[in-house]
Amino acid sequence: MSNISCLFLIDSTGSMGWVHRTLRERLAMMVNLFDQEGVRVDFGIAAFRDALAEPYTAWLPLGFGADITRQEQFLHSLTPEGGGNNRGESSIYALVRGMEDLVWPTDTRRRVIAIFTDDKGHIPDLRINSWQELSGKLTTNNIEQIHLFVTDRKVAWYDPLSMTPDCLIVRHPLSKDLNQLEASIRDFVKTTSVDILDDSSPLLDRTGTNPFEEIDEYETESELSMDVFSDMEEDENIFDDDDIFDDIAGGEVAPVVAERTKDTRVPREKPSDLAKQGSSTATTQQKEESKKVLPEADFDFDWD
Repeated sequence: MSNISCLFLIDSTGSMGWVHRTLRERLAMMVNLFDQEGVRVDFGIAAFRDALAEPYTAWLPLGFGADITRQEQFLHSLTPEGGGNNRGESSIYALVRGMEDLVWPTDTRRRVIAIFTDDKGHIPDLRINSWQELSGKLTTNNIEQIHLFVTDRKVAWYDPLSMTPDCLIVRHPLSKDLNQLEASIRDFVKTTSVDILDDSSPLLDRTGTNPFEEIDEYETESELSMDVFSDMEEDENIFDDDDIFDDIAGGEVAPVVAERTKDTRVPREKPSDLAKQGSSTATTQQKEESKKVLPEADFDFDWD
């Protein structure tokens, strides 16, 4: 009998190749860890990119039922590429497709989803319009836990997931430090396996609070969604400027002010201005100025 069904949703954009390798090398280890906990686990796997940028490559499912060797081959076959350069990937779209499109094992006591990404998601996205809609889908599909393997700079974007009271949100640092990552995997196995979680359980969020009820200044859900986007930091890209993006989201663009030394050069007149000034219409002042610049010379030629 399968005790736990766990779906891995894996970002397959350009920066995630190291995660693919790490998971491929540690799948067997995770199975052994679950065995040590006395739990049988069925892993399902699907990869995602950015549905808003390229919907045809945004969903790459293997699903449940494959053995470890086939799962490792699938992870090896993933090509880390793409990404829409639009401040997020389609992790929430993948979450919905994973719940609704894949065939989950029926002999399970717990449904778990683990998301591996170094970026935010999109709300709205294809097949999902709001956090509240997502909350209803999580409840309908009996998702009991969501484990976020997300970088520290992006994980706060996923906080509205906690609005589903019966779905436990667990945060694990996504780090290239393999010791820390293996510790996160062990925490994941432990938390997923036990039925009663005490205060010593790692990185848990049991609040079950609804962020829309706690933040009075937001009148609509869409306003909160936009604020979530504007508050998060961006990828480390030399062309990114978070403050400018935030100002754009708020309807204002901060002017760029550069310090420079005082320019003492006399500005030249524009050609259009010169065209308007003929010799017959020159002002007396202009004539006088011309005399100063080009004084008349007293030529005394000897014609002999």
